[in-house]
Amino acid sequence: MKRAFMKKWEEFEALAAMARREPVPAVDVRAAVLRSLSRRSEVAVAAIDPLVIVCAAVSVAAAAVAIALVLPGCDTAGDTLVTCLNPLTLVLQ
Repeated sequence: MKRAFMKKWEEFEALAAMARREPVPAVDVRAAVLRSLSRRSEVAVAAIDPLVIVCAAVSVAAAAVAIALVLPGCDTAGDTLVTCLNPLTLVLQ
């Protein structure tokens, strides 16, 4: 069993060595790949529905309103911690 495996392994190594000696074919696929990628990006931009843009704008506006409402409350958030710890400081003194 091991001999058959070793023979196949040696055959594989010989094929790998032969493949390493072969010259690399001079095929330039760069232009075809770039063309394919540019076509995909054009399709992706054209596929955006105007309704999606409107929904995104409404979401951004809603997030801005939420931040405007919550931001003033963040100033007093630190005072809450101080208020909770004040009784402890009186006991520890």
